[in-house]
Amino acid sequence: LIEGDSENVVDAVHKISNCVRNTEIPKSFKFPEGAKSRQRGVKLIFPISLSGLIIGKGGEDRRKIKKEFSLENVNVQHRKTLTKDCIERLIFIQGEVENTRQAVNYLIEKLESNPDHKLER
Repeated sequence: LIEGDSENVVDAVHKISNCVRNTEIPKSFKFPEGAKSRQRGVKLIFPISLSGLIIGKGGEDRRKIKKEFSLENVNVQHRKTLTKDCIERLIFIQGEVENTRQAVNYLIEKLESNPDHKLER
């Protein structure tokens, strides 16, 4: 979990993402194609109360993000998988390095710009 001001969080996410992308998958790995696919993505955790900012009505904003940044995948953790007391949700974005980088920047900026983004843990 990475917490802090948005500039440092974005920088850390990009550095970690680059390390993951550049890690060689061991030949003995059981599911190398799945691992390679996961290397092309980034998972972000965000407050469940801000889900609407990312998903939008009927998934419209999620689709716009996917199209605008030419992403292969934008997956938001489904509500049915969350426990009643859950306060966070996952989003997985996947695509080319620069597209994913821009999408991460956009999402973090969008969450930060919302007045409700600072929640107590």
